[in-house]
Amino acid sequence: MTREQSRVFGEAADAYELGRPDYPADAVAWLLDGVRGTVLDVGAGSGKLSRAVAALAFDVIAVDPDERMLARNATVDTRVGTAEAIPLPDHSVAGVTAGQAWHWFDQAAAAAEVGRVLMPRGRLGLVWNVYDLADEFSRSLVEVIDPGAALSATEDAPAPVAGFSPFDEAVFSWRRAMTPAGVEALVRSRSPFLIAAPTEQQRTLGAVRELVRTFVGSQEPSVEIAYRTYCYRADAVG
Repeated sequence: MTREQSRVFGEAADAYELGRPDYPADAVAWLLDGVRGTVLDVGAGSGKLSRAVAALAFDVIAVDPDERMLARNATVDTRVGTAEAIPLPDHSVAGVTAGQAWHWFDQAAAAAEVGRVLMPRGRLGLVWNVYDLADEFSRSLVEVIDPGAALSATEDAPAPVAGFSPFDEAVFSWRRAMTPAGVEALVRSRSPFLIAAPTEQQRTLGAVRELVRTFVGSQEPSVEIAYRTYCYRADAVG
């Protein structure tokens, strides 16, 4: 991940916090089942996953390269840093989580750093919220905001991480009600939108507004986005 890429989301911190989905409590509980001690949330951003971990009564340290995103993170202990250079001592945390972020990292360097800061047999938990393309609105939204993407209702499992056991996997399905403003914020928070030309951004927003008008209820000014949350957990070995 380049420095520029790592900071692109800070340009839309408010939109990210409003638009991006939270992580289901049962999914996060599965990720950290059996963990006892402090959890590091790396690539923590505005704190979507940090807060879900803290809600399970863990002490949380949130690390992110962008001060603007960390300013929105309500976790008590926030630190500027990256997955490849974690600002923590050796063997200082019981678990490490990454939400919607592992693919951004230099995975060999990140794996080495995660292994360094974890206690023996510590937990690595990775999680992604993915649109459930079996749902009509979710599929239609993806077709508008990412028309070049192959329509797949699954998230590819992460590659095995050196020094860790094979990943266990679990998937959680859920739905999120959103106002039209929330859907627009979701779109504004995505990295392809942030790096697009202004004309392309306006085209995308116009298409999203038209789509929402088609689906929004007459009584409730909201739509529902269906998600599948893919969770992977592995423990340090050796």
